[in-house]
Amino acid sequence: MKLTGMSFTLVMDRPIDKDCHYICPGGYVLNGKSFDFCEHQGTIDSRDRTKVHFFVDDFDEESEYEPIVPADIWGKFEEFFVYTGEPGEPEIHAIGVENIRFYFDGILFNCPKPALDSANQYIRGAA
Repeated sequence: MKLTGMSFTLVMDRPIDKDCHYICPGGYVLNGKSFDFCEHQGTIDSRDRTKVHFFVDDFDEESEYEPIVPADIWGKFEEFFVYTGEPGEPEIHAIGVENIRFYFDGILFNCPKPALDSANQYIRGAA
């Protein structure tokens, strides 16, 4: 089975203003394997503007990443990078991630708690 996409909710440290904040997820290391996607779509939560729901897809095969397989999701995230702009741009920081789901050839796998916890540990350490 081939990893084709992921969905997750990023929690930010303040309400998101789509006119001035730029939030771009990308760059992951899970179970010792680096990977990324070429496309992402994000939607700010209508009830909690500190949250943005992302769907990332189009697995980056050009970078010769080692394939991610379903067994890998039981590992730990060593990186869960979120770009939020350059110095001098309006500040916003990711403070957590919720509801990670992996899509392998269209089949949905919920992220196990240890992997989710490790993604949060990375984000909180990087903020």
